[in-house]
Amino acid sequence: MRDDRSFGTVLLVDDAALLINAWTRELSRVGKRVVSAQRRRDVGDLLREHRPDLTVVDLFLDHENGLDIVRDLKAADPDGYVIVVTGAPSVAYTMEAVRAGADDVFAKPISTRELLENAEGGANERETDPPPTLQQMEWEHISRVLLDCNGNVSQAARRLGIYRQTLQRKLRKLTPPR
Repeated sequence: MRDDRSFGTVLLVDDAALLINAWTRELSRVGKRVVSAQRRRDVGDLLREHRPDLTVVDLFLDHENGLDIVRDLKAADPDGYVIVVTGAPSVAYTMEAVRAGADDVFAKPISTRELLENAEGGANERETDPPPTLQQMEWEHISRVLLDCNGNVSQAARRLGIYRQTLQRKLRKLTPPR
């Protein structure tokens, strides 16, 4: 269990304006000061001006990688608390986020209440998680191989020992498991 902590200023980095607006309203209701950015280039100025206690970064921004922002945040403030959220959770993405410096990684959708409870140490952690389904394992394996191949579908298909079209079909058919 983490030490109890409280965050006054929260920085939200996500390319979805509707999500930022919703989370801003929710966080403001519980007394948090919220600043937000939709691009990497805006984060540096906000860090200097507002010095956030907690930053929530989307893993996949429009044309940017959220992990680059995580690295920037940790370089600027190694003690800053950074949470990565993603709509496409997998073990491979989680490992990459932690290597980049993320303190926590959560799958979307997640409420701000859940984020704060986990980050501030008030959440009761589950004793055991249910075992992953076969679909989840397949998705995670494909995600890891794609990540290892830097998103190159042809190379990933060769590594997986399947045809490129088969991999493309699986990518269309499989949705990230919840």
